[in-house]
Amino acid sequence: MKIRIQKGQVLRIRFPGMKDNHIRPAVVISTPPEIKVVPLRTSHYHRSDLHTVMVEKTESDLGRKVSADCGKVIPIDKNSIVGVPLAQLDPQMLARINKKTQ
Repeated sequence: MKIRIQKGQVLRIRFPGMKDNHIRPAVVISTPPEIKVVPLRTSHYHRSDLHTVMVEKTESDLGRKVSADCGKVIPIDKNSIVGVPLAQLDPQMLARINKKTQ
């Protein structure tokens, strides 16, 4: 299964140095050849509920409940991606994250 990676996608990432079962969501801010992601933090929900938030909530809920950890921009390789993209951020939200990571 080949996933086309696009800016603004929310992917589940197995971050380097973390346990195999520790998977966090992250937003793609730069596409191949060098893929860079910004991890997401969830404020109102426990991390295990994040998948539910991503899949079942509307995007306006998503904007309030999830914030990007803009201090960390992490380069990853395709092997770190788990499963299919969870969501696609709208362009304004992606632009805000990009501005904060500069």
